[in-house]
Amino acid sequence: MYLFSPIQCPSLTVTERHYSYECKAPPQERPYIARPSRTQQLSNPKLLPKLSNEVPDVLLKK
Repeated sequence: MYLFSPIQCPSLTVTERHYSYECKAPPQERPYIARPSRTQQLSNPKLLPKLSNEVPDVLLKK
């Protein structure tokens, strides 16, 4: 699992989730965040995503 969390609409609750193409918020409220490509990550190890050791609660309950 990655350490960062995905960006969601600022005014959403858990039950109001939707896909990005259904988002009614203007683009200024949900700016695009560019991520490095795999080639850039391999050429520059500092760009590799940080992995976490945290296990989601859903998996712990099973």
